[in-house]
Amino acid sequence: MSKRKIIKGVKIDDVRPGSVTGKDILNPQGQMILAKGSRLTPDLIDRLKRLGVSSIPIETEEDVAYVDPKAMEEKIQRVDLLVERKFRRASPDNRVMMGLKDIFREFLKGKITSGS
Repeated sequence: MSKRKIIKGVKIDDVRPGSVTGKDILNPQGQMILAKGSRLTPDLIDRLKRLGVSSIPIETEEDVAYVDPKAMEEKIQRVDLLVERKFRRASPDNRVMMGLKDIFREFLKGKITSGS
C-alpha cells in the first residue's frame, strides 16, 4: 500500500496540535489568517476559535490500495449492463429518464473508482 495526501475539513474542536493546514485560511473579508502548510500549535488553534473559525482544511494521508485496471474495467462494464437493464423500458425520447440513467451510471462508476 502507498499513501496519498488529502485535505479534509475538520471541526476546530477536533483539530490537534501538530496538524498541518491544507489550504490558506481566510477571514470573511478574504484576508489570510493562516497560510497553507502551517503547523498548528495550541495557541494557533485557540486564536482560530476566538476568530470564530468553525472548521479548517487539514492535510492528512490515507492508504491507497493497488487496484487492478482490468478488474476495474470489468466492474465498470457490469455497471453499464446493470444500468441498461434497469432502464431498458425507458423511452430514449424521455429526457428525464435518460438524464436519470446517466446520473445513476456515473454515480455507480464513481463508487467503483473511489473504492467506496
